[in-house]
Amino acid sequence: MLKEIGCLLDDNYMPTLADLGYNKEDIESISTVDPRSAMPEGYRGGETFALSRVKEYTWGSDLIQTYFDTRNNMIGPNYSTKFAPWLACGCLSPRYIARECSRYEELRVKSKSTYWVVFELLVRDYFRLFAMKHGDAIFYPSGTVKQKKEWDSNPIHFQAWRDGMTGYPLIDANMRELQATGFMSNRGRQNVCSFLAIELGLDWRLGAEYFEEVLLDYDASSNWLNWQNGAGVSLCTGGRLNRFNIVKQSKTYDKVVST
Repeated sequence: MLKEIGCLLDDNYMPTLADLGYNKEDIESISTVDPRSAMPEGYRGGETFALSRVKEYTWGSDLIQTYFDTRNNMIGPNYSTKFAPWLACGCLSPRYIARECSRYEELRVKSKSTYWVVFELLVRDYFRLFAMKHGDAIFYPSGTVKQKKEWDSNPIHFQAWRDGMTGYPLIDANMRELQATGFMSNRGRQNVCSFLAIELGLDWRLGAEYFEEVLLDYDASSNWLNWQNGAGVSLCTGGRLNRFNIVKQSKTYDKVVST
C-alpha cells in the first residue's frame, strides 16, 4: 500500500483508472466507443489525437473548405470539425486552430468556411468573457436578462425528454445519441433545448445540468449561455425567444435518404 501511495505522489507517475478506484467493468464501459458515435474513428483524449484531427480535417481531407455548408448536418464524423471535446479539456488551443486556418487561407484557399471556423472560436471566447462579467447570473432561472418566469419541473416530462421518449423522432434520436455517445450536433442541441424550454415549459437549467453531466465537450460558459439563449433569457440575444418549429426542422435537417 505504501508503495502504491508513493507512486501516486510521484510527479512523473500517471495514475491509472484502477488506481483511482474504478473496477474492471467501469473501465471497459468507458473505454469502448459506441460504433454509432459521430466522433472521428478511434478518437481518444489528449493532445496527440487532437492535433492529428486538426491536421486531417484541415490539410489531409480539405474538409474545412465545406464546413459552412455541412455544419448543420447531424450524422457522421465530418460534417463539423469535432474539435470541441479537446478544446473543452485544454488539449487543443483555439489559437492553434486559428493559426492553422490562417495558414490554410494563405497556402490553399480562403473561404466562408475558414472564416466561420474562426468566428465560432471567437463566439466561444465571447461566452467566456460574458460569463466572467455576469458571474453566477448565468445559472439563474431568470437568466442574465433577469426576466421572471414560472418554469415547470414535471419529472415525467423531463424524463421523457432525457430518455428520448417524447414521440418526436428528431428530438428522441438526438437525445438517444447524446446518451449513448456523449455527443450531439449543434443543430440537434438547439432543437432539443427549444423543445424542453419552450414546448414543454420546463426549467431550462434541467437541460443545462443534464448536458453538463453527459457531454464530451462540456464547457461551462458555452453550455449554460447557449441554454439561456435557447430559453430566451440571455442578454447575449437581448432576451429574444427563438422558437424552433420541430416539424419543419425535421423536414429540413433530418431527411430520409433513399438509395
